[in-house]
Amino acid sequence: MLDANKLQQAVDQAHTQFHSLNGGQNADYIPFLANVPGQLAAVAIVTCDGNIYRAGDSDYRFALESISKVCTLALALEDVGPQAVQDKIGADPTGLPFNSVIALELHGGKPLSPLVNAGAIATTSLINAENIEQRWQRILHIQQQLAGEQ
Repeated sequence: MLDANKLQQAVDQAHTQFHSLNGGQNADYIPFLANVPGQLAAVAIVTCDGNIYRAGDSDYRFALESISKVCTLALALEDVGPQAVQDKIGADPTGLPFNSVIALELHGGKPLSPLVNAGAIATTSLINAENIEQRWQRILHIQQQLAGEQ
């Protein structure tokens, strides 16, 4: 059983310890992201029963970017199961940038991970839908659902 106070303390401690790290930088090739204040930081945990523990700038709305890959993967896992995802995409780190196609070329066209761009594109093909619009709506719905907007 989770102790709510201990979980909140852990979230607070993580935020306090790491919020001032400044080793990264905003992506300047995406205009919206280039203008996001770089000092924003948050830690949030949502438990399976819907309890939310957060610290920092957790109310700031941000672009999902590559986090959307996790949402799409969750939907694919629900639709076709882990073995089908493993068979089509794999689950290994590439050791290369997220947008590199080199790993794809080196492994016979099979993406190694659903968390790199080539794998994320392949993951969308596993979403059960009658057409592209229905597939998009299902992906959008799970993103909204996981973000607590529905």
